[in-house]
Amino acid sequence: MTDRMPPLDRWTPVGRRTTDYAVQLLRSTHPPEVEAAEAWLLAHPGEAVPALIGALDTPSAQAAAELLGELDDPISIEPLLAAHERGGTGLRRAVEAGLERLSSPEAAAALTHLRHAPGGGAVQDSHHDQSGR
Repeated sequence: MTDRMPPLDRWTPVGRRTTDYAVQLLRSTHPPEVEAAEAWLLAHPGEAVPALIGALDTPSAQAAAELLGELDDPISIEPLLAAHERGGTGLRRAVEAGLERLSSPEAAAALTHLRHAPGGGAVQDSHHDQSGR
């Protein structure tokens, strides 16, 4: 978090949970807000993991997927896989990045499966074959 912004707990709007506000700020266009939100979520994993799993169905999904990897909680593997299945290229890449950060063997196996399944990996989805399709 930068020195320009006070701790997120101090500037969460009245009546809002800091966790929910932090997830919302992941979409901010103001980098110090995003940095403060990420720092707060990483410092509060017990609250962050369920909130970020819930955010996999929101506009904050890509950031949530990557932060779930940093939090390194294996409970996030199945929700990440579900997000990968329904997501577009950007979300698929973020899910793969999150799975890469998880230290569990299950996450590594899931990532290998995603990347070798037909049409699975995000990188494969973003390239066209030589015929232009």
